[in-house]
Amino acid sequence: MKKLVLCLLVALVATNCAHHANTVKISSGYINPDRPDATKTNNFFVWGWFQNDDTNAYAMCGNNQKVKAVRTEATSLNRFLTILTFGLYTPTKTSVWCENK
Repeated sequence: MKKLVLCLLVALVATNCAHHANTVKISSGYINPDRPDATKTNNFFVWGWFQNDDTNAYAMCGNNQKVKAVRTEATSLNRFLTILTFGLYTPTKTSVWCENK
């Protein structure tokens, strides 16, 4: 049991050392990475194989605002849940930054 707990702890620490995020910047200007205007959790199962989740960034910003940037990432909590469920549940987080008029 101690070996299993140690292996899970090592796996958790090892996966949280790296950060993977895909950011698509649509317009110029500064975006504060810590303060997105809207966020959404994407729920995937079985490592996300054969699944997709469409995100309407324009709807997340509202009708009167343009989208400035979109980022999809796996946070530390997302990775912890993936490890805890052995990949059966694999969430990601989508963040959207909007141009304020």
